[in-house]
Amino acid sequence: MTKDELLQQADEFEELARSLLEHAHHLRSHSLTAERKGIFWPENAGDLSVVAESLLAARTQRLRHLDRSLLGEPAWDMMLFLFQSLKSGGCVTVDETCRSTGTFLSTARRWLTVLIDQGLVKTRDDDLADSLKPVQLTELGEIRMTTILVGVQDEFLQRGYLPVSTTVRRQII
Repeated sequence: MTKDELLQQADEFEELARSLLEHAHHLRSHSLTAERKGIFWPENAGDLSVVAESLLAARTQRLRHLDRSLLGEPAWDMMLFLFQSLKSGGCVTVDETCRSTGTFLSTARRWLTVLIDQGLVKTRDDDLADSLKPVQLTELGEIRMTTILVGVQDEFLQRGYLPVSTTVRRQII
């Protein structure tokens, strides 16, 4: 790793640390008023994969009312999908990642290449067919997604609610 790459990585970790400290302050301040506001706190409230799942569910829900061509963000969909697979311990392929976007495979593959070029995603150089190669977030990709999702979770907290996982939602209903 070059000196510049190490410095960039240090900057990313510092940004993540700042975000986590800010998040801790939000949690602390909301824990004092949680009872008064009636915030529902599921057991897995701190699980960022629940935030990612909620964002994906909201994005899917929009498609019931608007054409997909109006709302496409294949790179973001891939990042959410890969973050979820990372947190669940699953291994996903290039093909599964591309299909998770709901766009044409050629479009999804171009966006996957962009994510790889930016150092956010990597594939293993196995002897498998390209579509069967495992794909995952890089350390940089995981740091950036964690930072983003912590920020989103803080937004939910500030508004007095948290995303609830599908499992917890089923238990409530």
